[in-house]
Formats: sequence, structure tokens, C-alpha cells
Amino acid sequence: MMDQQTTSHQSKFKVLYIDDNPLDLQIILNQLSDQFEFTFANNGREALIYGFQQPQPDIFLIDIHMPSMNGFELCEKFTKAPETSHIPIIFLTGNNTLNCKTRAFNIGCVDYVVKPIDPRELRLRINNHVKISRQSNAIKTLAALESETKINNYYKYLQELQTEWNLCKRYDYPLTLLHCEIDNLQDILAPLNAKQSSQIMLAVANAIRDLGNRPGDSVAHINPATFAILLSDSQISHAVNCAKELVARISALQIKVLSED
Repeated sequence: MMDQQTTSHQSKFKVLYIDDNPLDLQIILNQLSDQFEFTFANNGREALIYGFQQPQPDIFLIDIHMPSMNGFELCEKFTKAPETSHIPIIFLTGNNTLNCKTRAFNIGCVDYVVKPIDPRELRLRINNHVKISRQSNAIKTLAALESETKINNYYKYLQELQTEWNLCKRYDYPLTLLHCEIDNLQDILAPLNAKQSSQIMLAVANAIRDLGNRPGDSVAHINPATFAILLSDSQISHAVNCAKELVARISALQIKVLSED
């Protein structure tokens, strides 16, 4: 069974701690629950469920010695899955051998803390690794945005589509993909200069970017005339409403381009 400590404080980092020792779980909760939002799992199977759920954890804390699936096996599953490979992993363990430490870092952990744990030290390590991870992810996000429209580019779209498709197969939930092609775009842009053309494309992107604003959703510009909206875990009614709203917004656009004067 899983114990969960939740909070409405949005600034707290979300931590998934996996350990089969109830005493260790309780110690961490008592010492750090005011600093972080904890979710606990006592085996690898539970951890895989909670690790892939939205909103995802900011960091994983994993014990090594657990029955059924040990910490190394769990770490490898998280680091190899596109959905979780960006989330930092800290091992918390009583094993202080060089072999274990070497193996842990080789399979992708960012830190290795030996029990008994000093809560003050662990708090600093969690904060540092989450901040570094967020900075790295922010840089990747900027690289994935198209400069003209400020929404996902084609390559980021393919990555997110693959991620959501994997989740769709794993959890058997629906996935909707909407494509919107702007008719006669080449003729529309032909008399315009590059700056004016960019204004047109940005206006289209601004009109539809909030249609994919749930966790797992995304909006992308995938070729010059085509935009795509990916709707994660979307029921038919929501998908139909979103498609209608997409058409209505594009049809209603009245774009004024600025001259060079």
C-alpha cells in the first residue's frame, strides 16, 4: 500500500520515495514533509504506476534492496523510458560498497546517499538536483520551440507523440491527434515579406495554443501550412469540441500585418 502526503502549496517539489521499509518512510515523512510533497511506494510495481502519472514527480528517491524488483532494476526502467528519463534519481541505501555505488551511477542516478540519512543534507541534495534538472529541461524546451510561432517544432512534436503513444498503449486510454492545414497559405504569404509572413503564422499559433493546455497535451507547427494538436487521454466529446473550436478560431481570424514604414 502507498501512503501519500499532499499539499496545496504549489512551490513544493514533488518527491516519489520508493522503499519497502515503513520505518524509513516514516522518518523521511516526519523530517521533510514540510519541505516537499511526498508520494510513497513500497515496491517497484507501485513506483512505475505513480512515476508515470501526471503530474509527474520532480525527483525519485529509491532504495536498492527491495523484493521482486530491486532499486537498480527500477532505476533502469525509469532512465530508459522517454516519459521519465528526464527525472533525476537519488539512491537512498544502507549499502556503502564501491560496487553498488559504481553500478548506481552507471545506470543513471544523479546521487547516492548512504543511510542513516541526515535530513538537512538530503533536503539540500533534493533541492539542488531538482533545480539543475529544471534548468536543463528549460533549455531543452527553448530548443524545442519554433522561433516563428513560439510553439513546439516538428521534432518536439514527434517526441511528444511517441511518449503519449507509449502511455496510451500502457494504460489503454484514448489519444487524439488533430491536424489543421491552412488552405492556400502559399498564395496568402506570396505578396508579404518575411516579417509579415511571421506575423501571420504567429497569429494562427496564438489563436490555438491554449487548446492543448492540459498535462500531456501539446500544440505544434509541423510544416509550413500545418498545425497539430495532441490531446492526451481525451474522450470523444472533448476531442470533437476541440476540433470545432479549432476550426472556428482559424475561420474567425482577421489578421492585420504591419508594414515596414
